[in-house]
Amino acid sequence: MPDSLSRPPVAPLWLAVFSLGVATAAFLPTLGGGFLADDFVYVSRFFAYPWSDWPRLFTREWSEGVWGFPLIELRPVSALAFMVDARLWGAEAAGYRVTNLLLHLGVVWAVLRLTWRLSGGHTLGTLSAALAFALHPAHVEPVSWITGRVDLLATLAALVFWNLAEGWSAAGGRWRAGGALAALLAGVFAKELCLFAPPLLALRWISVDPRVGRHVWVRRGLLLAGVVAVALLYTAARRAAFGDGATVPASSWTSDDAWRRQASYAAWIAPVLPLLQQFELTSLPSADVLRAVGVGVAGLSLALLSLAAWKGNRRLGNLVFFTGIWWVGTIGGLLLVGYFSARHLYFPTTGLAVGFGLAVAAVRSSRGRFIAAGGLLWLGAAHVVAVRPWIENGLISRRLTATLQREVPRLAPDAIVIVDARELRRNVFLWFWACPQALGRPFLEPPLDPSRVLTRGGLYFRPEQWQKDIQPLDRCRSANGALVVDTTDTGQIRFTTLSAAELVKALPALAERANDGDGLHSPELSGWVDTVLRTHPATKRIP
Repeated sequence: MPDSLSRPPVAPLWLAVFSLGVATAAFLPTLGGGFLADDFVYVSRFFAYPWSDWPRLFTREWSEGVWGFPLIELRPVSALAFMVDARLWGAEAAGYRVTNLLLHLGVVWAVLRLTWRLSGGHTLGTLSAALAFALHPAHVEPVSWITGRVDLLATLAALVFWNLAEGWSAAGGRWRAGGALAALLAGVFAKELCLFAPPLLALRWISVDPRVGRHVWVRRGLLLAGVVAVALLYTAARRAAFGDGATVPASSWTSDDAWRRQASYAAWIAPVLPLLQQFELTSLPSADVLRAVGVGVAGLSLALLSLAAWKGNRRLGNLVFFTGIWWVGTIGGLLLVGYFSARHLYFPTTGLAVGFGLAVAAVRSSRGRFIAAGGLLWLGAAHVVAVRPWIENGLISRRLTATLQREVPRLAPDAIVIVDARELRRNVFLWFWACPQALGRPFLEPPLDPSRVLTRGGLYFRPEQWQKDIQPLDRCRSANGALVVDTTDTGQIRFTTLSAAELVKALPALAERANDGDGLHSPELSGWVDTVLRTHPATKRIP
């Protein structure tokens, strides 16, 4: 097998066409869906965001407090992606979804290129890696959820950096070095995860490919010096934006919850949880056991990597690096993240997909084809299960927005809209934190004034301030009628219009639900909405 520094012939065109075709087919059914959850807030925010104000996002957090509290996130490149799409597509969610899919296809292509190089041009191994990444169920959320593009952008930048850096190391070419550093700079300002790529690449060079000529190490050193300059620039920007808040959070090594999340990440990688239609594991061994397993995986991986380095076995070194070492470096790094989400696995699975391809390439018999076929069938089945609720929720959201667009202009002046959609459905976002932006521009024309929108707390973009900001009882009492809308667990949309007199007649039942002296709460509002929609003779239903 050629070493990883040699340049095998260019991969056959059919490999890329087939892999990208499978990836497109896997997500094509999601393109017809509407906006989900945070999408409404970010699209609304950047729809009319001035181009002249964009540069200041390099030294300000990108939400600028829209959620009611500052995010420690410096993401001007992600903001730019929203700004461009918002100008192009407005309220057409399909355009944003196509952008997400194109970014995903870019990462599939980058995984294919990297595996082709490292496997010495092994066709089955390269195809296996590309398809494994294309179909992995952990990717359903970042591709199907428009706001998930922050992970897509940063991962694509990281893989472009890696491919160009390997090319620079092997053959030089200033354009490769410049392109690699430009990709890294864009990636770190899309999402912080791109910072994982340079140290991982340096570790691979040191542990797997150290026995190269002096001129190669000079090139590598120059590139790493450029990486340091990018890191310093990014650090300065973060400190300008956040001051001391720019520091990395303390390790969660001792956190039991962090180790339980690690087990759930492993169950998504396998993947087991998607097939069980579960979000996180509910039955787990103790954190001490999980911690011991983590230490064992790290120790075994380091031992095997050391053995490969001692024997100068690049094939084994690359295989161990893109399986055990990559796992420890990327998924282990998620110990620092304080909440669980399958989309956090998007970048980690790039290296693991490469490792899968290298494992297939290392088995020189029919067993390699069996491993590839079995693994890809398992991933494909899990993808089908995982993507279904995202397709369904996207369609529900689109129908809900269309219903509001049709019914709101028919309301009397000063009438309100009461929305009781589901925040989540089948453990997947629906209208979590979506309002009142979901009833504003560009989603509704003419937009509805926020003072005329009443939702349950979980739909409000600042749920902790829901009662204070909304004052639901007072808003109902001063309204000149209401459009009442909800969604059911089955995805059905129910709606009806209450005249001013009908609303006044229904309000005592709502006021009675606020009988604890602490005002009206979301469950009480939802119960009232359900009663109204079940009993009102003019209620309409959209399956």
